[in-house]
Amino acid sequence: GDFNAEIDDVAVAPIREALAYSRETAPVTDSTTTYNAWGRRETPTIIDHIFYRNLTPLSYKTVTRDYGVPYISDHYPIVFEADFE
Repeated sequence: GDFNAEIDDVAVAPIREALAYSRETAPVTDSTTTYNAWGRRETPTIIDHIFYRNLTPLSYKTVTRDYGVPYISDHYPIVFEADFE
């Protein structure tokens, strides 16, 4: 979800303690930043995260494809695929 906080932010700590972080656990993943600020951000950041429990992670992806416009939002969409355990 759109947490507007980096993964090491204190606000995210309780969630990290309770759930697994898809970006770190998926065997297929990326390190693409999620906040693009409509192309105006000098220091890209990862502030969108997907957490889970009781799933087998398969893949995590930041979607940066072209939809006919440079940006569809100030954040890139993220997708997590998993199997039920």
